[in-house]
Amino acid sequence: MTSVSGVPEKSLVFHINRAGEELDLDLTPELAKDGGGRIGVSLAPNADVRRVKAESAGEALRMTSKEFNRLTGTVVGGLSQIVTNFAATADQVSGPVAIVATGAEVARNDATGLYQFAAIVNINLAVVNILPLPALDGGYLALLLVEAVRGGKKLPEDLEQAVQSSGFLLLLTMGVWLIVRDTLKLIG
Repeated sequence: MTSVSGVPEKSLVFHINRAGEELDLDLTPELAKDGGGRIGVSLAPNADVRRVKAESAGEALRMTSKEFNRLTGTVVGGLSQIVTNFAATADQVSGPVAIVATGAEVARNDATGLYQFAAIVNINLAVVNILPLPALDGGYLALLLVEAVRGGKKLPEDLEQAVQSSGFLLLLTMGVWLIVRDTLKLIG
């Protein structure tokens, strides 16, 4: 998707497999309002949904644990992609407006998918919160670790305050930027 949005009005060749037949499609992305290219294709799940009912409480717990681990791995993998390949993935970071819009779309298509979507959002928030960023819980844990390394000696209060305040300002700025960007995408 990134390669399509990055080359509006330039011919692209897609190699696809349609029912076992290999095809080459020549497509030219149209110029969208945001300056990116669009080919009129959107992503959708290509898997059959299989509902499984647990036979016992123990089996339900095992299935829940397995799904939680899978979703957590997906979230951590996505965040690591953002960190290691920020230039290509920065436009995929969403703020509250886009998250609500995506949740509404999920609810329209499959209300039961809303549970999984809510789980992904919550796991994502938990993972981001534990990152060692100032003003988040992980930032406080990092400061405690620094104090432990210093033999229990606290950092000067003004330094700790400056670190936490700058982290809070950074998070606030990023939040406002994401809200504005996502709102403009929705109305544009």
